[in-house]
Amino acid sequence: MRSGLRFDPPQVEVSADLRWLLWRAFGPVGKSLPRVIDPDAETVTDLSLCFDLTARVGERTQPRKLAADLGPEAGRWFRQKHVEATARYLLAVPICRELAEVGRRLEIPLVFLKGAALLLGGTVAPGSRNMGDIDVLAPEDGARRLQTALVESGCVVLETRESEHQLQYLTHRTGIGIEVHKIVPGVRLGGRSSATADELIEKGLVRSAPGLGDGAYLPGDEVLLAHLLVHGI
Repeated sequence: MRSGLRFDPPQVEVSADLRWLLWRAFGPVGKSLPRVIDPDAETVTDLSLCFDLTARVGERTQPRKLAADLGPEAGRWFRQKHVEATARYLLAVPICRELAEVGRRLEIPLVFLKGAALLLGGTVAPGSRNMGDIDVLAPEDGARRLQTALVESGCVVLETRESEHQLQYLTHRTGIGIEVHKIVPGVRLGGRSSATADELIEKGLVRSAPGLGDGAYLPGDEVLLAHLLVHGI
């Protein structure tokens, strides 16, 4: 029977190093390893970079446990990655407020997506997830006006072609990227087209973004999960 999924995920060998990484990233916080695992520090750090779990492990694991598992140098490295991710979070939140203010001024409702939604909604702890850019969804008739206003305020356009779902990549003066989305690619609300900001708002699939004022929203849990699955697939 066909599952409806159009891909065949590869088989992954779960080595001792990968077991350590998954346990420290997703296992119970503060608990000892389920069985004796002797991870190789260099391999574990490479895997953590590959899966982008460095900040999460550094945030969830006590320094003494990291040092005991991997040695002091690797333990400090994970903690440093957590600190760096926290710093980017502290930069990102004011930028989200700035975006929300621009949206209100232009009367454009905004829906913050992906990492921004997870952080603003308190779904993940500050510094437990790297945040390379801020993704924000605007109605189709407002996305380009928002982009223009951001460029006029000092954001720099990366001269690449815009895609079906988002406009050209912007870089804020702090160095953090901003992506203005027109649709949520692959997330459909019953039709054949990807969801828009207007559809999400009209169907009540959003909630107010804490601390950002009127007109700023976060996707509901169902939309967040669907978007995550689309990215994963």
